Amino acid sequence: MTVLARNRHRRTAVMLAINLLAIVALGGMGYAGYKALRRYEGGKKVDRQFVPLAPTPVGMLATVDDQDRLTTVTIMVLNPEAQGFKGGSIVSVPVSSDTAYGLDGQRVPLTQVYAEGGVDGLVSGVESVLS
Repeated sequence: MTVLARNRHRRTAVMLAINLLAIVALGGMGYAGYKALRRYEGGKKVDRQFVPLAPTPVGMLATVDDQDRLTTVTIMVLNPEAQGFKGGSIVSVPVSSDTAYGLDGQRVPLTQVYAEGGVDGLVSGVESVLS
């Protein structure tokens, strides 16, 4: 037996041991996963609990330029006072937002909705963008 053959046999034995350990570890993890899934009850306990939400005041600020073209749309949302603090969020909505969801290849931006429907059309358009 040469030195190379001895090294080859030793490396083969080491790799065999490592592979056997990996197979045993994989089997152990599979068994642990099986046992965990058997104890899982999240999908079995279904109950309907309705939690009333406090009404959230929302405001919209839209600005136009000298030619009455829509330039900005900002949504302001106040936190309900029931949470114990005041404040809220300000969300800037791009005026190029698509209100038609790209259906039938059409794209209807908020600027077009405002030009055709005025303030009432803009309110509906912003609602469709944010829903």
